Amino acid sequence: MDFELSENHQAIRDAAVEFARKRIQPQLADLKKKNQFPKKLLQEMADLGFFGCTFPEKYGGTETGFLSQALIAEEIARVLFEVSFAFNMQCMTCPFTILNWGNDQQRDRYVADTIACRKIGYFGLTEPNAASDAAAIQTSARKEGDSYILNGSKIWITYAPFSDYGIIFARTSEDRYQGLSCFIVPSDLPGVKIVEMRSKFLSGLSSPGEIYFDDCRLPAENLLGEEGQGFAILSSALNYGRLTVAARSLGIGQACLDEMLFYADNRMQFQQKIGRFQSVKALIAEATVELEASRMMVYRNGWLKDRGKTAFRESAYSKYFASEVTHRAAEAAMKIHGAYSFHDEYRIGDLYIAGAVVTVAEGSSFIQRGIIADDALSWKDAERYAAFDKRYPVDFSGFLGH
Repeated sequence: MDFELSENHQAIRDAAVEFARKRIQPQLADLKKKNQFPKKLLQEMADLGFFGCTFPEKYGGTETGFLSQALIAEEIARVLFEVSFAFNMQCMTCPFTILNWGNDQQRDRYVADTIACRKIGYFGLTEPNAASDAAAIQTSARKEGDSYILNGSKIWITYAPFSDYGIIFARTSEDRYQGLSCFIVPSDLPGVKIVEMRSKFLSGLSSPGEIYFDDCRLPAENLLGEEGQGFAILSSALNYGRLTVAARSLGIGQACLDEMLFYADNRMQFQQKIGRFQSVKALIAEATVELEASRMMVYRNGWLKDRGKTAFRESAYSKYFASEVTHRAAEAAMKIHGAYSFHDEYRIGDLYIAGAVVTVAEGSSFIQRGIIADDALSWKDAERYAAFDKRYPVDFSGFLGH
């Protein structure tokens, strides 16, 4: 067993650290002031191959693997959480799903442009009454000649207001699971309306959107996979998306710990540094150990995927644990900073929100607990979703270490 990163992985991580410190850190204040979607910044990241680790060279990928992707996502999220959403929309959730399930024409049309950020994608799963219960989707796609007619709505869809296209799950029959299908939907198609959602917790850097379909006529060639495979596709997509959500959680949690350590070593109360107090030490120690444990789980998930395993079980483990650990680290940081947590000059408030968001993304902690417990009880094998990828495998021969 070797727990050391290879020289190549270290170099990839170092490149992400350098970009975050030299290109993102200096413009944090300006980005927050403008409060706009940072497409130029995303394109700079794309030019460095930050979204292409798991993609073949023919689509502009770097073929460096899943662990590399996790390392990059972790370091970028450590500096600016809002920009890290791109590691799902522009990487593991949208284009990788098309790579995994699409035909050659769909791959040629969308994959390279998405990981290069020439096209912005979104993952259209959540509805007002279908979130954790994905099989409750009510958006419909009725076949009519060589087209599908879409009707319904989606909500809380990241990047939708800035998108060029989205992956949409809709019902093509009444069967709860086999009745779901998946489509690639251009955002400028007649019958599609997207409304930006702003809230006190989510900035304009990554605003989600509401999407409305009103007799939207979609060419049948935009069906991803086959009719009735929607639930298999979304299960597969969430498996890979959970890798980068877990990695982003690590970055946020490490940022919380960074802030705790600096403040505890500089803040004076009762004529000594507050880091001298046992209560503060306890919070720091817990965050340090839990983050290191979750880091091992996330890296192992990427490592297994690099060796051809779907590692659905490990995705659930690492996403659940890393996000919960990060949420606790953010709360600990607030306790240590006290009232300064709410001051604009400190990052703690933003990090606390970020720590809460990742516990919900790509399957909430409640859902992950259910998957993990059912698997432990041998009621439902967590790896049952692996069969979906085996039916429509991506040919990884020649890269990712195979």
